[in-house]
Amino acid sequence: MEVEPMDAGARKFRRQVRAENDGRRGKGLRYSEELRVAALHYLARRKRDGASAEQAASELGVSGWSLSRWSRTSSAKLRRVEVVQTAAEATLLTLVTPRGYRIEGLSEEMLVRMVERLG
Repeated sequence: MEVEPMDAGARKFRRQVRAENDGRRGKGLRYSEELRVAALHYLARRKRDGASAEQAASELGVSGWSLSRWSRTSSAKLRRVEVVQTAAEATLLTLVTPRGYRIEGLSEEMLVRMVERLG
């Protein structure tokens, strides 16, 4: 069986792991969030190239189990989003009653009518 030369991405990943772990080896290795994200990007690229997850894990020098776990946990994390308010939404008001009921998306006219009806 012919062995292919190690991919530059895998070499870089391994160098970063060595640098971050400062002499730790084997099961004592720790992977920062940055390294985990880099590994998952590498995995995605290798899968597009037709490689298996086990093959990508081997190239990176991590266990297939770790790579699989990182993949599962990364999709469950919160991601930063930006909420953009449109001009129309900026003019809508919210009514919160003393009992805690919340009515959103009211125009000024609708809000006045609601307050009048509620007394």
